Amino acid sequence: MLALVLTGLLAAAPAGDADHAYRLGRAYKTGAGVPLDPAKAERWFEKAVQLGSAKGEAEYGLVLYQNGKQREAVPWLRKGAVRGDRRAQYVLGTILLNGVYAPKDEDQGRQLIAHAAKAGLPAAAEALAVIGAPLPSPRSSARPAAAGWRVQVGAFSSRANAERLWARLKPAPPLVPSFRFDGRLTHLQIGPFDSPAAADAFCRHVRDLSPDCFRMAPGPS
Repeated sequence: MLALVLTGLLAAAPAGDADHAYRLGRAYKTGAGVPLDPAKAERWFEKAVQLGSAKGEAEYGLVLYQNGKQREAVPWLRKGAVRGDRRAQYVLGTILLNGVYAPKDEDQGRQLIAHAAKAGLPAAAEALAVIGAPLPSPRSSARPAAAGWRVQVGAFSSRANAERLWARLKPAPPLVPSFRFDGRLTHLQIGPFDSPAAADAFCRHVRDLSPDCFRMAPGPS
């Protein structure tokens, strides 16, 4: 039965089906019905993200990391972390905490590991017990805690256009939109982010849809 399913996936994936490519990547990564093959898993996850698979981004980053391509993995792990994948958050957090394969950022590393632990990843919870929980930002203590860092992804003459862009972006919770009208334009802002690095990573992730995305300092929501 698994062989028949795999045959169907192999037939569909080259035709441009992102979900089939993703499922083939998972099959080769986990050995579900096929021999484990990290190299083939990497190729199929790469095809999946090229075809627009959002859920494939974290998987592609993780398999690149597993296959010894850690620096190549970092931008894909960032995408997965922004979308809330706890494994990507943990691996990226470890990278940033130690300053290997990416510039060192201990605060952001702890934040990411804490998110992964909160999401129920046992390895992240164990790591957090060793490294300690992230400290609250001194700046944020003087402001409402829920404000956080935000990004502005665009300003529109019509609120409907801002809402359409929000619907296309669809970031993972806890990110929420804010539609701010200044009397002339509706500004679409998204947050909260835990740090400037997380906000910047989000802007890089959505640059195709929002080339004017920029980070905003914490402030009243």
